Amino acid sequence: MRRVTIITGLILALLASTGQAHADLRLRGIMVELEARMEAIVQALSLGDLEAVESNARQIADHEKPPVEERLKILGFLQEDANGFKETDGIVHLSALKMAEAAARKDYEGVVEKYGDVLHGCVSCHTNYRSRIIDHFYGDKAQESNKAALMAEATGIVRKFGGTLKPQLKKALQSGGPENAIEVCSTQAPEIARKLSLETGWEIKRVSLKPRNRKTAIPDEWERMVLEHFDERQSKGEAPGKMAYGEIIDGQFRFMKAQGVEPVCLKCHGERLAPEVEDALKQHYPDDKATGYSLGQVRGAFSLSKGL
Repeated sequence: MRRVTIITGLILALLASTGQAHADLRLRGIMVELEARMEAIVQALSLGDLEAVESNARQIADHEKPPVEERLKILGFLQEDANGFKETDGIVHLSALKMAEAAARKDYEGVVEKYGDVLHGCVSCHTNYRSRIIDHFYGDKAQESNKAALMAEATGIVRKFGGTLKPQLKKALQSGGPENAIEVCSTQAPEIARKLSLETGWEIKRVSLKPRNRKTAIPDEWERMVLEHFDERQSKGEAPGKMAYGEIIDGQFRFMKAQGVEPVCLKCHGERLAPEVEDALKQHYPDDKATGYSLGQVRGAFSLSKGL
């Protein structure tokens, strides 16, 4: 029983450290629940109650996930360590499942062994990620005020971008049709982004999961996660025009504003394109993927970043 006693001490230590976290993150509540399950398993082991061990182990294996937006914040903050964070969760899931299976077989030693594996995953998570996540999300409350100001500034830049580009596209459509607008967009949009970057000090671009310009519009991993989140929100009925997301990551503020498909967009981004439009796209964007959209979908986003 010495091994179980040592494990109990580790669990109590983990519970004490987790209790210091801010309650706003659902992740914190999930971790407390997982650790309560772990403590219940220790108690069940001491009583020889393998049915209770199996029940708690399965609930650990199939634990609740944080809301999508919260996962996006955490993984976006962790950046290159995001995969390691997800792998640690996978280890806990698989080890807990094997512990439940051992309990179902009445294999006491197997349960203790797999419990150690689960605990190893918990300790690894606490050691490598806990303090970083808490310090980032709850370290400096002034950071939230700064974030709100940056959100407002970035939103203003996006409006200026759209307010500059849209009249030019409208004029091009009226004078030469969609194929003329494609040519104007291919030259003017990058120039507007360049000028606004010089004026504001922000890096400005447009990205999409189905990029038209493969030199400038392919998203990085963080941008891809945000775009996928926008798609999920749109599928649940939210209008793209209301979608924006910003986050302070490693001394940099990153912001994205969704671009929705409006009626005029369908001429160049819709499911059925005129032959002359297809020819113009092949000329200006030979690797174009930005077609096949329907009204109201998210076709991409403005992506802005600024060092702090």
